[in-house]
Amino acid sequence: MKIQIEVYVPHFFPASDSIGPAKSIVNLLTRCYRGSTVNINTSNRDLAGNILDRGLCSPSKLGFVGTLNYMDAYQVLRHCVSLMYRINNSRHTFYYFNSLFSFRFTLLPIVFILLNPLLILGRSPPNIVIAPRGELYPAALAYKWRRKKVALYILKIILSSKGFVRFHASNEDEAKQLVDVLALKCSSRVTTEIDVPDRLTSIGLSRSDRGMVLQDDRVRFLYFSKVLPKKNLSFLIKVFETMGDSICSSKLSFNVAGPITDEIYGYPCIEGLKRICEMKGISFSYLGEIDVDKVSRLLEAHDVLLFPTLGENFGHVIYEALDHGLAVFTSKATPWVEKRPALYCLDTDDPTEWSNALHLFCQQWKSASYRSAVTATGHYLCASLTESSNRSRLFYVQ
Repeated sequence: MKIQIEVYVPHFFPASDSIGPAKSIVNLLTRCYRGSTVNINTSNRDLAGNILDRGLCSPSKLGFVGTLNYMDAYQVLRHCVSLMYRINNSRHTFYYFNSLFSFRFTLLPIVFILLNPLLILGRSPPNIVIAPRGELYPAALAYKWRRKKVALYILKIILSSKGFVRFHASNEDEAKQLVDVLALKCSSRVTTEIDVPDRLTSIGLSRSDRGMVLQDDRVRFLYFSKVLPKKNLSFLIKVFETMGDSICSSKLSFNVAGPITDEIYGYPCIEGLKRICEMKGISFSYLGEIDVDKVSRLLEAHDVLLFPTLGENFGHVIYEALDHGLAVFTSKATPWVEKRPALYCLDTDDPTEWSNALHLFCQQWKSASYRSAVTATGHYLCASLTESSNRSRLFYVQ
């Protein structure tokens, strides 16, 4: 019998400001559950509140069989209320929530599922799986912490004693966070696996040109993510401040791409980077939000990803940058393990460590053999990760 998966995610394609969660879901479904029926329930708007063009996406285009249900706030409420009466407790049906704190797409539907009369009467419970997608890291919890503190209190009461509710962690650290924060008595309720693509991108596979030609005799830096405190873009101001004249005399450019989702943090951050780059003679541009279909071209046009995040449960942007042949400089707050010359995992308490590593990298980047080594190492990391994640234990029929 086919498995049916009901997915609840706050934002999904074609929203370009929530690419990570959307890609995690698509990767999981197309890699391990291609023969299943999947219904994705999500908002009809992006993070900024703009209505999505539903015609840009379809299940067939994304590689799965099922439906895409885009809902406004009223439709979400009607849908959740209906769960009290039409919940499917078949062991072949799974309810997958891709967020821990989303009110509309996690807390509300779970509450109404638990109010189902059949469940209250002790009938077979439904299969519920929740993925926190990095929301339990300290830096993530600190963002809008009052609301999350209340939500965690409610979740502890509701979920800690419900043995039929399981959790999806992307790495061992996140698995431990789930057990500790939600006071789970049994760690077996947490399944740990990473949602990575089942193959490298076609552009990534053809990146041999990096070893042949040095574009414009320039090293092209990129930051590509949302601009909010957790992603720690402001740290790069300190990094550039500590750069000496010897590295700044090289031809350097730095582009920031991604939506500003925290204006109080974001706009001063962009202005600070613009100021310090002008002082150091580094070409700087803020590119804003990038459409999904332009991501590959964006990565293709750069050499180094700078990503000083304060916490990631995976980091799709790291994977995609490595796949496209870029070197990646990131923090130690990810599950990635450093493998130079493609991947540097550095301390975000020490901007000098970053500037020194970038200085050495820029000197070596002039060598064609070094550029080829960066690309080859990045592809090896991606291929190894994909190969080790080719089976899923997340949705299994007991």
